[in-house]
Amino acid sequence: MSVNNMEDKFIRPVITGIPTYNNSISAPEKKNEGQFGDIFQEALKELKFSKHAEMRIMERSMTISDSTKEKVNEAIDIASKKGIKDSLILFNDMAFVVNIDSRTIITAIDKNNLENRVFTNIDGAVYI
Repeated sequence: MSVNNMEDKFIRPVITGIPTYNNSISAPEKKNEGQFGDIFQEALKELKFSKHAEMRIMERSMTISDSTKEKVNEAIDIASKKGIKDSLILFNDMAFVVNIDSRTIITAIDKNNLENRVFTNIDGAVYI
């Protein structure tokens, strides 16, 4: 096979102009730098409710306001700084058993059900 025959088997690109180069290319702007980290940290601080706690809140017709959630979050921060893992948080006429690491309310008790209660599996309590 001759060289000329081999060249016929390859497709050659068609060049239609002179390529230009943009010498002013720079790194993309970092407009939202840190935004993911901020959102992630906020999500970690979000108060969660276990299915059991949701059931108890509904059964006992308890109302958990935004200000109550804020106070419970503050109590979780305090308990976390003290190294508490599972806490009883007492607030006004309610009590919450909370897993501190996951920021999850395990159960909720209203004032009508607080009397003569024994709380187990906690390693600290916070009264707010």
